[in-house]
Amino acid sequence: MQNLNYFKWILIFMDILLIVIILIAFFDVNREYRDLNIVQTKAN
Repeated sequence: MQNLNYFKWILIFMDILLIVIILIAFFDVNREYRDLNIVQTKAN
């Protein structure tokens, strides 16, 4: 029973980790996209 509880916490931790990774990747892409837009407006 103790082992099952431990496993449950690992799953919760992995879920949180996955969400954090997705958020970081999303903000990273947004920043790159914004930089690209700035470059394009300067070119125009």
